[in-house]
Amino acid sequence: VFVWALGTVTEADTVHAIQRAVEKGLTLVVPKNWEARSPEGELLFPFATASPPQESEKSDSPIPSSTLEVLPMGDGAIIQSSSKRDKGIITALEEVLRNPAVLGVPALAPETTIDARLDKVYITNTSQDILIYNQSDSIQAVDTPGKIVQVPPPTILSIPHSVQE
Repeated sequence: VFVWALGTVTEADTVHAIQRAVEKGLTLVVPKNWEARSPEGELLFPFATASPPQESEKSDSPIPSSTLEVLPMGDGAIIQSSSKRDKGIITALEEVLRNPAVLGVPALAPETTIDARLDKVYITNTSQDILIYNQSDSIQAVDTPGKIVQVPPPTILSIPHSVQE
């Protein structure tokens, strides 16, 4: 999953690399009415390179179209949020993490969906462990693959991947 939350100006080579990644299975989350443009103002992506989905290609998602728009592209998709505000992007990302099948996008590894909520708990998945940072004022229960972990505030807890398996 790649979140392009802000800005629309980029070099053509960068946006074409992102487009190829989407076609190969990447899920791109963008704000409402997002379009990438070159520094010269040329429309680059997504609508210069892809047509909107036909009625038969649209997702059968139970998520209201007023919330998210799904534009399938190759093996991936562009998920357009309901607004240009931060909350719209966060809501779109939460849906991708919690309900990928409903949106018609590839499922993610279980570690990427840990605590997929807007709260004061932050997750970083490294090659060796899962880091859980509790920035709240209270103990937080975090459901990880394999067990529920109690994380006291303000703490960064490391859980080795071997413990998860």
